[in-house]
Amino acid sequence: MKKDTLIFVADDDRIILTAITRYLHKKGFTNIKSFTNKQDSLLSLVQEQPQLCIIDYLLGEENGWELCKEIQHIVPTATMVLLSGQDDVRLTFQFIREGLRHYIAKDETMFDTLDEILQQLCFYNTHN
Repeated sequence: MKKDTLIFVADDDRIILTAITRYLHKKGFTNIKSFTNKQDSLLSLVQEQPQLCIIDYLLGEENGWELCKEIQHIVPTATMVLLSGQDDVRLTFQFIREGLRHYIAKDETMFDTLDEILQQLCFYNTHN
């Protein structure tokens, strides 16, 4: 994964959205688009195709997992990362059964987990 890779970040919590965006900038990523709702994310897909999407599960009144699936349908090569503050193991297993590969809990390990995912993606994309 290159540092100019287009990354979409969607979270209705502006504090989390800003924190993740700043973290990605700190890691050297330069092409980050932030959204607070599903509609803006989908509208942006008309013009741009992200390689990485970091989406909150509860995106306001909307379902971020459904947004992930819609993005995946439009951009099948995009990597999806689902964020969630939900402490429900059954929900996590449901996402995995439905094909999710990357999940981040909104807790004190959030940035460590994001860093591990970024490292995996960078390694995979430079060695394959």
